[in-house]
Amino acid sequence: MFGFSLSPISHISLRNQLRGVIVKIFSRNGLSFCMVDAGEKVLVEITETSRKNMQLEVGVAVYCLFKSAALKIF
Repeated sequence: MFGFSLSPISHISLRNQLRGVIVKIFSRNGLSFCMVDAGEKVLVEITETSRKNMQLEVGVAVYCLFKSAALKIF
């Protein structure tokens, strides 16, 4: 499970939070794929609706929230 926040969040089950900046966004079939530079590149998939609602654009600082089981390392 991956998600975004515009600020750190406490008291949730997603313990892993990486701060980064969105460096690229591309969309396909109602989904947005956001490349985040958090020291390493992280690709996060969210719905296009969520991206628009959060006003996520290139250059926006975000927190990537995730469960460690959701990681895929290439």
